[in-house]
Amino acid sequence: MGKRLFDKRNRFGIRKLSVGVCSVVVATCFLGVTTSYAEEQAERSETREERVDTSDVEHQREEEKIVKDHQEESEHSSPATSEKESRAVSQGTEAAQPATSLDEEPEIADYGPLPSKAQMQYHREELAAFIHFGMNTYYDREWGDGQEDPYYFYPEHLDTDQWIKTLKDAGFKRTIMVVKHHDGFLLYPSKYTDHTIAKSGWKEGKGDVLAEVSASASKYDMDMGVYLSPWDAHSPLYHVDTEDQYNEYYLNQLKEILEDPKYGNKGKFVEVWMDGARGDGAQKVTYTFDKWFDAIRKAQGDIAIFSAEPTNVRWIGNEKGIAGDPVWHKVNPDKIRNNPSNSYLNHGDPEGKQYSVGEADVSIRSGWFYHDNQEPKSLRELMDIYFKSVGRGTPLCSIFHRIKMGNLRMPM
Repeated sequence: MGKRLFDKRNRFGIRKLSVGVCSVVVATCFLGVTTSYAEEQAERSETREERVDTSDVEHQREEEKIVKDHQEESEHSSPATSEKESRAVSQGTEAAQPATSLDEEPEIADYGPLPSKAQMQYHREELAAFIHFGMNTYYDREWGDGQEDPYYFYPEHLDTDQWIKTLKDAGFKRTIMVVKHHDGFLLYPSKYTDHTIAKSGWKEGKGDVLAEVSASASKYDMDMGVYLSPWDAHSPLYHVDTEDQYNEYYLNQLKEILEDPKYGNKGKFVEVWMDGARGDGAQKVTYTFDKWFDAIRKAQGDIAIFSAEPTNVRWIGNEKGIAGDPVWHKVNPDKIRNNPSNSYLNHGDPEGKQYSVGEADVSIRSGWFYHDNQEPKSLRELMDIYFKSVGRGTPLCSIFHRIKMGNLRMPM
């Protein structure tokens, strides 16, 4: 029994020892495999890093070579090519960053005549109020003959704040004031003629309608334009024999208005309106337009000028307020100087060399000045005019004249 017990214990001990040895062997093998795997991964990682470093160096060398080649090419390229490339880069950058306000204009490629800031401003404003108020209002006529008595001009309850605020609330962005119509009567006291408001019984001859309208425009920030008729039926200078003196007379009136800081919206005018009308039997006085235009721009800078000459604003070819379809804001100056057809003015010229805004003008009644027996256009008529003028890209200049005692009455 003792021998069996010994043998049994001996067999157990040997079996236990064998298990222990096997465990050590297995553990050693596992650790060996793990260590080998880790070392292999480390070696691979180092190899990859070496490859990346080598690739970066090669890539950097390639970039340096490209930059060097580009610099050498730029040095040998022509100035015109460099300028063209710079302009292309500049235009591309500006195109990627659109303007954030109306005052920040993107650069536009040269595809023909482009609008000035004054012209773009008129396009954006869309609506202008054309106030016809003067001796014709009190004589109940459309065109005076220059023989009217200034005494009868008497706007007893003049309220220009009411005019401008009413127009502003209605959506108008500029007001063009008729300061002198064809009869020659001036709504401000001029030192070059006595046919002015100074001879009126209103305010004992100390009134100045232009100054009051200007003060209201400044108060409500309304852009202002001025209408000054070249044809003057009152002036004795309006004759071919004295046309030089008359041209100087008219120039002096322009300067009186445009250079006086009390006139306009804080001294600023956005448009000068020179009517091309001249009555039957009137002297064919030749106007010195170039001299007048120079004085206007000297006094007011970039400004819209309406005339029968090739200026930056033109008549639309009718007095219905309807623009052509299509309408081009371009004209050929030579055609404008040679008695263009109304159709040409209405549509403009797609091949025109000068940018000229087509201004659609219409009266809210049938006449240009106030008459008790005339009715205003209906809302439907006015909306149709709006869509056929502003809707076609042309500013609409509406004539307001329902003023007699001093208040502006809108069409109902």
